[in-house]
Amino acid sequence: MKGASRPEVPLRLGESAARIDAAHTVARASYADMRRAAESGRDIQLTDRVRWRRDHAWAAKTAADAVSQLYELGGAHVLFDDDLLQQYYRDIHAGSHHYSISPDTLFGGWGRLMLGMDPQVAMV
Repeated sequence: MKGASRPEVPLRLGESAARIDAAHTVARASYADMRRAAESGRDIQLTDRVRWRRDHAWAAKTAADAVSQLYELGGAHVLFDDDLLQQYYRDIHAGSHHYSISPDTLFGGWGRLMLGMDPQVAMV
């Protein structure tokens, strides 16, 4: 890899990998919890639904931050459309900006719910 000898490259790569692993772990745990709740037939509470949405938003934001961190190391070549890192950067940011996983909306909704207020979160 061009630039791999730069001291910040392995550091940022390691940090980004940890972020992606953490995002993956949180998303999978949230989906597993959703599935268990659905299969049990229990009533799914508003707290559950808002927490699941919050977790998905956090996972998407964390993964996008990890890719952005790598993109910043890519140098001028990442500006070309055929560069894989540029494509990953575009894709993760396109997906992570979807309204259904908006961190501003969902983190605020969770905070409002924890304060005993209406979360004001659509689609829960």
